[in-house]
Amino acid sequence: MKERDPLPKWNYYGPTILVWIALPLICADPLRHVLSDQNVWKSCQRKCGELWPVRCNWSSNEYKCAHICGSIPGQNCTTLDPNYVECTCVHDSEENIHHLAPMSILFTVDAG
Repeated sequence: MKERDPLPKWNYYGPTILVWIALPLICADPLRHVLSDQNVWKSCQRKCGELWPVRCNWSSNEYKCAHICGSIPGQNCTTLDPNYVECTCVHDSEENIHHLAPMSILFTVDAG
């Protein structure tokens, strides 16, 4: 008696199913960038002296902050609004997998 393939439909439909599973994962990171650029999904707004507060875990930032807000020259926390200043999180040379923010891990690494 001839042996039957236990998953005949998987052999036929498998590649198509995998493409449909991969499609949203591939589109996730560009979507995060667009939502962040359009201020639909806000990036983390840190107060002076904060490194990476827990509330920032759900922000659209790509990298966790490696520098305390206001610690870099040129980031003066006492001007305009003492509660918020545009802070640099990581320098270009420090952009690596160790500094990825939680949402970036979810949106970038899954599509990689």
